[in-house]
Amino acid sequence: MFHRTIAVALCMLSTTADAQDTNGHESQANDSIALFLESIQGEWEAELPVPDDTMLSIRFSVESGPTSNSGVWRTTIKRESAWELHALAYLWCDYTRDWHFAQTLADDVAGDGTLCLLDDDHLRADWLANSPDGTPNHRFLDMLRTEDSLRFIVLDASDPSNKNAVLDVSYTRRLPDAPLYFAATVDGNSDIWVFTDGESRRLTTDPGLDNWPVPSPDGRWVAFQSQRDGSYDIFVMPSDGSAPPRKLASGPSHDGLPVWSPDSSEIAFFSNRGLPEPEPRTLPGHIYRVSLDGTGLKRLTDEPMGSTVGPSSWSPDGRSLLLSRRNEETGLDIYRLDLETGTEHRLTRSPEDEYGAQYSPDGSRITYYLETDEHCDVAISDYEGTERTVLTNDPGWHYVQGWSPDGAWVAVLSYSPDYTESTSRAIHVKSGQLVTTAVVPGAREFRWGN
Repeated sequence: MFHRTIAVALCMLSTTADAQDTNGHESQANDSIALFLESIQGEWEAELPVPDDTMLSIRFSVESGPTSNSGVWRTTIKRESAWELHALAYLWCDYTRDWHFAQTLADDVAGDGTLCLLDDDHLRADWLANSPDGTPNHRFLDMLRTEDSLRFIVLDASDPSNKNAVLDVSYTRRLPDAPLYFAATVDGNSDIWVFTDGESRRLTTDPGLDNWPVPSPDGRWVAFQSQRDGSYDIFVMPSDGSAPPRKLASGPSHDGLPVWSPDSSEIAFFSNRGLPEPEPRTLPGHIYRVSLDGTGLKRLTDEPMGSTVGPSSWSPDGRSLLLSRRNEETGLDIYRLDLETGTEHRLTRSPEDEYGAQYSPDGSRITYYLETDEHCDVAISDYEGTERTVLTNDPGWHYVQGWSPDGAWVAVLSYSPDYTESTSRAIHVKSGQLVTTAVVPGAREFRWGN
């Protein structure tokens, strides 16, 4: 009975914010409902107390429904060590903010995982909003979305005088079930780490400075830059740290900022090889590519870059790289380098410095730094650099680190305005919600693996 109560709680929704009366503007209300449903799409989880004094782990996901003001809800419960589908629901809302739903427990789900909405045996009519005479016969649920959680409050609608919550629980957004690679300085030594299965584990221990880890798209390797042999060089090792790192493209030059090709067979990187000794506080160089076995080294850019601002991302279709160049009028701008023709196409032209651009997993969007003398924000735009949206809106310095494999999240390293404190966070792209990632103190340069 308890599990059924939880399933009902996840599906019977009502909200008082921005309510429209029956004579109000239906289209505006529907737009507001659609935006609200879109903002809570994704996966959520919580630990709930059960009558036998134990905790129940529960997750639910919200997906878009067949109309803009509807959604599909999937609830799973952890039994022993496995997650099992518990219930599915189809939820919709009319312009008066009355929610309607149909739900089925897991035993009633069709073999293909769809809801049997047209079968009266599966509609659970006794769980609908009102009984035939119009009186409420279910618990009333209010749902509040805060900055970092989704709070469910369930009251007993059969007793309006009872204001005590039957259930009051806050769900937090689930981060991707993917390893998170990062650099961290612990006991004075900068090494490569991975956070997986709820724990952080160090992958390198060399006394030289190791940083900028980038996992390969196939999940087998991690590339990083290191000063263990003097100047910066590119190293590659198995993603689980099971074998020592090996160096790519040896030489006395500065080689850094590795970027993987989408098929994990090549790495593009920045290098000042072949150029004269740079002026103080500058490091001009070119972009090169090299095969994973260290062969086939090739320069990709015709004109040197003024500093280490690329490459920053290889497109999922394998055809282009993102980089940045400085212009006198607008500062740093983002460019797309066509790998077949060698031409560079300028994507941004704003007065802020724009760099560190990363392709989304499907290649349709890019996210990047948006920096002035006073602060730095994380921005996102379409493939051509237009339709820009700023994801961060609080003071400080925020640097994008990379996308989650599903494209739903962006990893961000945030510093306080005075640069004395740092926090590793993830931004849910659709809703803008921020979640702090649980890794070791001082962690930086995050990349999700596959």
